[in-house]
Amino acid sequence: MDTAQANARPTVKEPRFGPRMSIAGIIIGILWVITFNSHPPQEGSVFTQGTVVDHDIAPKGICSPIAELAVDGVAYRSDPGVGAEPCEHAIGDPIEVAYHPDDIRGTLQIPHDEKETRQVIVISLPGWGLLIGSTVSLVNNIRYRRKAKQAQA
Repeated sequence: MDTAQANARPTVKEPRFGPRMSIAGIIIGILWVITFNSHPPQEGSVFTQGTVVDHDIAPKGICSPIAELAVDGVAYRSDPGVGAEPCEHAIGDPIEVAYHPDDIRGTLQIPHDEKETRQVIVISLPGWGLLIGSTVSLVNNIRYRRKAKQAQA
């Protein structure tokens, strides 16, 4: 009966990618998601008007506005907002900004509108796919190695 059960077990297929490749995919996926994920303003943020003072222009011509806001006589600059081609905002244009009063320098940002939020979500999808696929691959690698050790014993 033991031999019948052993023959009835499905054979374990060797994984296509090794654990190192899966771990590298997980790391790249996490970095991708962190880089391209949408970060809405935190609770308690103040929304006001800033001024476009510069543009961050990518090599492919995508133009991202950089806003400046003066609070209590101190000027703060935001990180670049979501870009477009051509530039949607000219230098000197007013633009909505958000910041938390407890940490203006660390939280000043140009919030996403509904269209930009959809763009950011679409851009982050490959990172999520890579992260999930690599995690599944790593789990399969671990299961395969355990079953291979059990078969040897």
